[in-house]
Amino acid sequence: LAVCLALQLYFLDQGLNRYESLFLVPVYEVFWITSGILGAMFFFQESATLSQSDVFWFMGGAGLSIVGILLHSTRKASVVNNNDDDNIDDGIMQQQKQQQLNRKKE
Repeated sequence: LAVCLALQLYFLDQGLNRYESLFLVPVYEVFWITSGILGAMFFFQESATLSQSDVFWFMGGAGLSIVGILLHSTRKASVVNNNDDDNIDDGIMQQQKQQQLNRKKE
């Protein structure tokens, strides 16, 4: 269990270093919740007591989650470079320069 948790934190950290949290965290959470539900369903043998209606609603909810993540992940995620401590300041300066250029064009 400790190894799995350490690996999850490592990969989450690597993902947050490379991509926006707005993109990564929802994907991570849906994967975490879905794997937890499926793991519990098989470990506690709850799948044997599910009615057809329960299976339908579970599959509908899982499908809706997958569609939502697919729609969310189709937008282009920007790559974040965290090697420099001044990334935030550089980003603000770039935005200000872009705004100044836009004002001059008007």
